[in-house]
Amino acid sequence: MKKNILLVIGLFVMLLVMVAPVSAAEYGGLGLYPAYPDPQNPLSEAYFIYNLVSAEEKNDVVVIRNTSNTSLAAKIYAVDGTTTADGSFTLEGANKEKKGLGKWITLPISEITVGPGEEKRVDFSIKIPVDASVGDHTGGIILENLDVQKGKGVNVVTRVGVRIYETVPGQLIRRMKISDFSWKMVNDKVVFYFGLENQGNTMLNPNGKLSYENSFGGKGEFVLNLGTVLQDKPTKVPVTWDKTPLIGQVKAKAVVNFGEGANDKLEREISFFYITKKAKVIALVIVLVLAVLVVLPSLRGKKGKKGKH
Repeated sequence: MKKNILLVIGLFVMLLVMVAPVSAAEYGGLGLYPAYPDPQNPLSEAYFIYNLVSAEEKNDVVVIRNTSNTSLAAKIYAVDGTTTADGSFTLEGANKEKKGLGKWITLPISEITVGPGEEKRVDFSIKIPVDASVGDHTGGIILENLDVQKGKGVNVVTRVGVRIYETVPGQLIRRMKISDFSWKMVNDKVVFYFGLENQGNTMLNPNGKLSYENSFGGKGEFVLNLGTVLQDKPTKVPVTWDKTPLIGQVKAKAVVNFGEGANDKLEREISFFYITKKAKVIALVIVLVLAVLVVLPSLRGKKGKKGKH
């Protein structure tokens, strides 16, 4: 009997241990490209990259290509850059008020039609305001297909954009804050959440690593990719622990780098206990098995005693 109980407990422990620890913009047949990329900077083949001073104006050209076999008509407009809540860089929508770089762009047209396999060039200008702040500013030029795909309750609008990065020269400040470091269970996996705030004047692309120790066995680390953090646009980035053990009393330490300098590093720690649904099911099965192993022999013993009387 004792051997059976020890065997079941041993199997449960074994289960716990075994499971533990640049390209240019093109879509929908339409493509946008800088007309005059810098041979010294490969990124300029996909993005417009400027270092214009305040009050400076520059004329440039964007190339539009139609790689489909039909004519395509589209709206063309400038927008500000932004990020999603989880740190992915994106461009604002057409109806969003322009407060930054999108407001500095002037296009001569608002709509364009491009024939099948045709390429067209559109001139535009960018003028940096006199009072523009030192540091990074982001935006882009958008092509929005006028052919709206209508579905049942959903209309699909196809947009493609080319990014514009402008850095107003001056004293560049890199400063970031981790405003939140928390966790919760999602789909039976631990998900860490990083609240990030850019308190400087440059665009930040933080990364780093998260190391952990589990009191129930196992330790390790995994890489953190925390997206993009723009000034005045806080993010809350989820990072899933893909190999979440069944159960844990965990102490985790995050080291986040947001630059190359010795001071461009942040550290945070967190401790917590969790148990997965799978572990609970296994525990329930063990309890039932133990109940069967303990109760049935007891019942048989009682029946045997009654039979003797």
